[in-house]
Parts: sequence; C-alpha cells; structure tokens
Amino acid sequence: MEMHQFVSPPLGNNVYLLWEGMPGKGAVIDPAMATDDILFYAKEHRIKILYIVNTHAHFDHVWENAKLKKRRVRSYVSGKGMKGCYWKRISWCPRICARPWRR
Repeated sequence: MEMHQFVSPPLGNNVYLLWEGMPGKGAVIDPAMATDDILFYAKEHRIKILYIVNTHAHFDHVWENAKLKKRRVRSYVSGKGMKGCYWKRISWCPRICARPWRR
C-alpha cells in the first residue's frame, strides 16, 4: 500500500491518499479542503478513489466530502462516535478501518 500526504489550508489539516496497485484503487482520509489537489494527484497517478474515511466529524475534516462523492466514490467510513454524521451512505473498508460504524 502506498500513501501521499497533503496539507490542506487554511487550517493545515493533514489529508492522506492511500492506494494499492497500478492503476490504483484508493481511499482518502479526512479530505478537509484539499479535494482539488487530491483529484489532480489521483488522476496524474491513475488512482481511482473508492472510499472516503473520516476520523471524526469536525467541519474541517469533512468539508469537501460531498465534492468527492460527486466523483462516484463508493462509500464513506466514519470513525467511532460519528453516529450523528449526516452522510447517507456509510460502508466500510476492512484494510483501513478495523471497527467501522454502518448506517
């Protein structure tokens, strides 16, 4: 598995793109406000983003989830304690989230 880290302004959030294989299948962890950078990098490296992983529901981590969802991301994974999460479709990715919460 490979990883690329992005730092998302204005709050300096760490955002991660994880993928496996070439062309890659990947996941974004806490997209924050870095979606344009993530999508550019993914296209350049032939990575298909299948999952969004949110470690928690603070606005600065989930801000652009909807923007990624428009790109046909398959599912969302939420961290423990995100039962108040307003996203309609939550699934899980066993390689990334050991104890997912499903809605």
